[in-house]
Amino acid sequence: MPRRVDAARRIWSAATERADYPRRAMRGAGSQAMAAGATLAATLAAVAGRHGWTFALLTLIALCIGRIRRFGRQGTQVAIVGFFAFFSGQGQIDCRLSQRG
Repeated sequence: MPRRVDAARRIWSAATERADYPRRAMRGAGSQAMAAGATLAATLAAVAGRHGWTFALLTLIALCIGRIRRFGRQGTQVAIVGFFAFFSGQGQIDCRLSQRG
């Protein structure tokens, strides 16, 4: 009888640990890394425009920021999200709501 209880506890522990992982991942460094990458890309695009050297600068800064311990294993997302944000936004911030005419 104790073996069944022990096996049931191990199964329950494994199931709850796996169910808890997405919640921990969502509140963890992954979302912060994505926000950092998008913010970096938007800032560089607004300040310097969309050029080859701006993309090189974005790459360098994003890879350096991604090394911060707080981001942990999600640090590479800073650069990846920055790349997508930089090219999908075409280096421009949409300000149509503030422009009247």
